[in-house]
Amino acid sequence: MSCPCPGAMAEHFSLSDCDVIGFDLDHTLCRYNVSDTFALIYDSFAQFLVEQRGYDRELMTLTPDCWDFCFKGLLLDLEDGNLLKLGEDGTVLRASHGTRLLTGEEILETYGKKRKWKHFKTINGTFARSGKYHFYDNYFDLPGALLCARVVDILDQNRTVKKYEFWKDVIASIEYNYKASAFKEDSGIYFPSVKKDPGKYLLRCSESVKDWLRKLKNAGKVLLLITSSHSDYCRLLCEHILGEDFEEIFDIIITNALKPGFFTQMPQQRPFRTLATKRHDQLSLVATRADDKQHEFDWDNTTIIGQAKQGTAREFLETWHSSTDSINKHIDLDPIYRPLQRTAGTDNRKRQIQTTTDAGGKITETLHRRLPSTEDVT
Repeated sequence: MSCPCPGAMAEHFSLSDCDVIGFDLDHTLCRYNVSDTFALIYDSFAQFLVEQRGYDRELMTLTPDCWDFCFKGLLLDLEDGNLLKLGEDGTVLRASHGTRLLTGEEILETYGKKRKWKHFKTINGTFARSGKYHFYDNYFDLPGALLCARVVDILDQNRTVKKYEFWKDVIASIEYNYKASAFKEDSGIYFPSVKKDPGKYLLRCSESVKDWLRKLKNAGKVLLLITSSHSDYCRLLCEHILGEDFEEIFDIIITNALKPGFFTQMPQQRPFRTLATKRHDQLSLVATRADDKQHEFDWDNTTIIGQAKQGTAREFLETWHSSTDSINKHIDLDPIYRPLQRTAGTDNRKRQIQTTTDAGGKITETLHRRLPSTEDVT
């Protein structure tokens, strides 16, 4: 990106001075119906705790005023069962035990005259995850602050507990609903609910926003979308809020970015892996496979078997031409297309890569594939 002031933000900033413009997705381009989404996230976690970890069913009951408890920047002290709002120097500004707000006197009694949180010095400028505390800094786990507060309330009613050990179960509920495979497997509660009724939780971008993005693209700007969501969920969001042609808007789409580490970690810690490159590019997956197998790929005799501009079309081509011995993973073709595939003469697709060895022991791999023509399917 080239901006007039590379070291710091200029007093007057204009996007017209930038070559590359990046966008976040969740709660930025993609706005959520917060009330319905928060209720869904809370129910996703609470139902797991009740049905799979045996917690009190009272967790499933909420009143509208409960949501006033949720706001970004809360810190859960897992040792004390307290939720804190801290100042920039670690001063406890407000606190609650469970959902019960602590008085000023109780805060002084718990944290001393300076009202300092004991673990603040260990943070070193970033609220890293810890077994002693959790910082609620994003909307996807923020309803968990309310859930944890209510868990503390319920556990306090049972005075036999000596310390709070519920956090491992909360983590399990998060992983159950947000794990990478949950969207594809239709598991958990969150993703199946959003897939079933995206309009209930997602707000479409206005036509003015879509027109603005296209104007930026037509003006020669490189548009970049970076999201920590996985690719399948990203596609659902973008198709709903922008339309099925959303890929034409962005030059680069990066999913599962795991921000903020995507920006703060060194390149050596988070290296990119090239998935699709120009021919003869030694960073491609073909070159990687050849190196791993100590093979030499015959680039000059390789034929491009198909091209497509749209994501759906690319997926279909990959499915059509793939087999169990393909370089990429094999994708099963929808049964409705298999008779057409056989008619098109692609039953010989297992001969995609031919391996030969010369007298000197040198191994060569050559890609062979007959392209289907219109004569095959008429």
